Amino acid sequence: MKVALDLIDNGCRVAYTHGHSHPYDLIADKDNCLLKIQVKTAKHEDKRRYAIKLPNPDKYDRETVDLFAGYVIEEDAVFYVPYPELGGRSPVTFTPPSKMGSDKNRDDAHLPSDYTFEAARSRLNG
Repeated sequence: MKVALDLIDNGCRVAYTHGHSHPYDLIADKDNCLLKIQVKTAKHEDKRRYAIKLPNPDKYDRETVDLFAGYVIEEDAVFYVPYPELGGRSPVTFTPPSKMGSDKNRDDAHLPSDYTFEAARSRLNG
């Protein structure tokens, strides 16, 4: 529900799938473009870093999923990862850059601002 609400807040119309074992959970309609979205609970890795981890990545392909949406319960936040970027897991760091210990950490961090719906959608459409 949090992902659906976030999509609505981003100006999408949202449709739900019915039945079992679909490769996507939601369809987001934005500007007459339909996006298939698979929703996952983001798993805590360390500190304020969370990732989408797929137990069965072979179940998904570019034809069946456009975006993966991760919901982080502890941060009450949603982030989106385009299918081509997932690669089995995709960490997002909620630690503010000013509190990261080094320039390398800041450069390597995947920040929530890079994984908003619009940011992920723009990378998907390349």
